[in-house]
Amino acid sequence: MKWYLLSHLLNLYVLPVTGYMILKYIFVDADIFAYEEALFFGYIPLGCFLISFVYGLRKRKSPFSYCFVCSFLCIPLAILDSTAKDGLFNYISVISFLYCAYFLIAFMGNITALAIYSGCAAIKKIWNIITKH
Repeated sequence: MKWYLLSHLLNLYVLPVTGYMILKYIFVDADIFAYEEALFFGYIPLGCFLISFVYGLRKRKSPFSYCFVCSFLCIPLAILDSTAKDGLFNYISVISFLYCAYFLIAFMGNITALAIYSGCAAIKKIWNIITKH
């Protein structure tokens, strides 16, 4: 599980910062708000879904513990000024929203992979029955 957690860490922190540095290098007057929207509503959820999908295809274990652990990695994102403004209530609400959203996306990726794996196994079993007769 640690390789998948490392890939979630890369998805959440390393690759977005690298993309931001490249964006600032190429376009000096780039809008940070547009980049943050692309991160929070596109890149990070898609990366979470794909990583969880691969985990579900390879491990096929209970997805709850995996989703529970990997969702804790997104909590430090609440420190950013763009996600939560001043106030303890804002931080708590943003932390709970980020955790729940990341958990649900990881869970959907995991469940999708399990469903596809089960469907392929059923098709293979039916195919073997058909070809034997």
